[in-house]
Amino acid sequence: YAVKHVKVSHVVVAGHTGCGGCAAALGDFNDGVIGRWLGPLKELKEANKEVLRGLAERDNAEAMAKLAELNVLRGVDVLQQKSVVADGVKDGSLKVHGVVYDLGSGCLREIY
Repeated sequence: YAVKHVKVSHVVVAGHTGCGGCAAALGDFNDGVIGRWLGPLKELKEANKEVLRGLAERDNAEAMAKLAELNVLRGVDVLQQKSVVADGVKDGSLKVHGVVYDLGSGCLREIY
């Protein structure tokens, strides 16, 4: 609706460091509704397990940050598969941004 009717020109998909969802997914949390809600993050974790394992061995915060970044990139990809978004990007009327907010520094880093 916002892209087609309101004519927004920028859409931002954002994630952040220190994400509790990423921590839970990396820790194999599986309980109840929250466990099911974490499904997409768990899939990303599995698809990138070697990279994430290597980071987690050095610093779990790095692994959490990487998973948050991967999640943003996946969100951008899913969004751009929507025809109204793809059409807007193609004709130049819409820009999609992927960003990660670093809670420690307060910096916003554009990754897409």
